[in-house]
Amino acid sequence: MDNKEIISQITEMMEQQTQGFKKYVDEKFDENNRRIDEKLDENNRRIDKKFEEQTQGLIEYIDLKLDDHTKRIEIKIENEVTKKIEALFDGYKLTHEKQWELERKVDALAKAVGELQARIA
Repeated sequence: MDNKEIISQITEMMEQQTQGFKKYVDEKFDENNRRIDEKLDENNRRIDKKFEEQTQGLIEYIDLKLDDHTKRIEIKIENEVTKKIEALFDGYKLTHEKQWELERKVDALAKAVGELQARIA
């Protein structure tokens, strides 16, 4: 065997080993990518679950606060606004009664003036 044949055989063996090593590296790389993807999916599921829990907790907190504020507004309306409306209505009623009373007095005065004019004439 001459040197060229030996080099050719060595080159061929190295080429085969290189191909085998490339295949091994590719398989390991694919396996690692698959494991990383699985871990990322697992982490994403955990993050999504935690996010849902936090969102639900926030929604419940907002609902409680809204209920509290709604009750406070209802109480304020009941205690302050309703009383003021009732006071305004009472004032309107009193004003209306005074107006009727004054109209009756004006009518009585007009009648008295009419009678006095009738006596004078």
